[in-house]
Amino acid sequence: MKPTIHRPIRVLLVDDAEVDRMAVRRALARIDLPTKVDEVVDIRTANRLLDSPDEFFDCAIVDYRLPDGDALDLIRREPAGSLRTPPVIVLTGQGSEALAVETMKAGAADYLPKSELTPSRIAQSIRNAVRVRDAEEHAAQFSHSLIASERRFRDLFENSPDAILVEDMAGNVLDANPAACRMHGLTRGEMIGINKEMLKPPDQRLEASGIFDQLASGLSDHVESRAWNRSGRVVPVEIRSSRIEFDGKQAVLLHLRDITELKEARDRLEQRVEERTADLKLAMRKLQAETAQRRAAQDRAMQLQSQLAHVGRLTTVGEMASGLAHELNQPLGAIVNYLRGCIKMIESGATDCQTLSDPIAHAAAQAERAGQIIRRLREFVAKGTPQQTPEPVHGLITEMAELLAIEAREASVQIRFDLPTDLPDVLADRIQVQQVLLNLMRNGIEAMEKTPVEERQLDVAARVLTPNLIELSVTDHGCGCEAEALAQVFDPFFTTKSSGMGMGLAISRSIIEAHSGRLIVEDNTDGRGLTFRFTLPTVNLKDHG
Repeated sequence: MKPTIHRPIRVLLVDDAEVDRMAVRRALARIDLPTKVDEVVDIRTANRLLDSPDEFFDCAIVDYRLPDGDALDLIRREPAGSLRTPPVIVLTGQGSEALAVETMKAGAADYLPKSELTPSRIAQSIRNAVRVRDAEEHAAQFSHSLIASERRFRDLFENSPDAILVEDMAGNVLDANPAACRMHGLTRGEMIGINKEMLKPPDQRLEASGIFDQLASGLSDHVESRAWNRSGRVVPVEIRSSRIEFDGKQAVLLHLRDITELKEARDRLEQRVEERTADLKLAMRKLQAETAQRRAAQDRAMQLQSQLAHVGRLTTVGEMASGLAHELNQPLGAIVNYLRGCIKMIESGATDCQTLSDPIAHAAAQAERAGQIIRRLREFVAKGTPQQTPEPVHGLITEMAELLAIEAREASVQIRFDLPTDLPDVLADRIQVQQVLLNLMRNGIEAMEKTPVEERQLDVAARVLTPNLIELSVTDHGCGCEAEALAQVFDPFFTTKSSGMGMGLAISRSIIEAHSGRLIVEDNTDGRGLTFRFTLPTVNLKDHG
């Protein structure tokens, strides 16, 4: 297959005979190759063109005999600088075989008798010449690249701070760079030919073959090992390997990096990790101990809070004693009256069951009423472990309102409720929350002592704040509180009453906070009285379904 040539081929035609030059031009005009021809008549002019950096010729067609020399002079010329003489096709009118041999030996690309100067013959010669020229250029470029690559490798090899060894497949050193010589304390002459085993510490020489085999076979491309120095010093190294060709034979390139500092840093890091781990374990034990102490303190605080709340309830019941006694006297007095009536009826002879059943039934109802009052009091003052359970808001409020009914009537206070029917249950300790309600409601009743009778109204309300929170509020229309005092109402032992202990609101706030809620106080918008608000969590139906 003929090579495809797309650009015009520049041809330098050197011949002093116009007729011969014309014959070459005619032949070139009839070939299937694009050409551009420059014509000269002597060697001197040809040399000048070939030495010009602005000119480039793909080949030269040169008559063997010229006025100032012959074709061999052009073939053997020394080109200027980096320029190269193009392939030379020699023309001759003699057709001598000896001359053809001489020119070809001298380096001619081809030899053409002028009698055989046909288009096909000259086209083939030009193609061959261009092909030779391209091959020579590629070879020159490859040789240049190879030399440059070898020079770069040698520079890297010689100047590398890491040790580099070239070993044959038996582990014998073929070459070593200066860094390798310094690592082992040997000269390059001493290194060449030495076996791998002699470059290891004596106690590791038996393992050297195994390590080398791993690297040479490709089972591993890097290992950590130890190198031996003539002085007896052992150097920890990381070895990386690759297979190469050295002087036409298979060899192994070994790259040894001194990792002394790396190992020391690694050892320091491991020591610091161990120390830090020990510190963390000690800190964890201390934290566990502190957590246990804190948990015990919290349990103790909860016990004390429960005891304080119990004391508060007992104190409240003591303060309510007269009203409770009156509340009990009513059903007890009714029982006495009903039973005395029954005695009189029996003494008068009215002994039929129907006549006696009604007063006895009324007496029993009053006894149950008294029993409920006592039961409610007993539950209220009972000392038990706080336990939060689902509780209906209506029940929490109405039970306390019943206990306060006598006190409210005696104080001429009307209690009003704003309780939606669809309130969700709250998660609460019933007794503790009722203690808060009782304390707030009694405070509200007492605060309205000087309020006109027709305005004495205590409002108890509840509303849903969020799906997870209920807000309960107690509003009085009493004397209110000064701003300075209002800021201290929840402080222990602070009170505006002449006979108060100042612990009721402090206990109430701690109870609500133990329920994950908040207890706050604010002035009413009309400037008369206060409103206490507190929140309680609603019941999670998934957990308490």
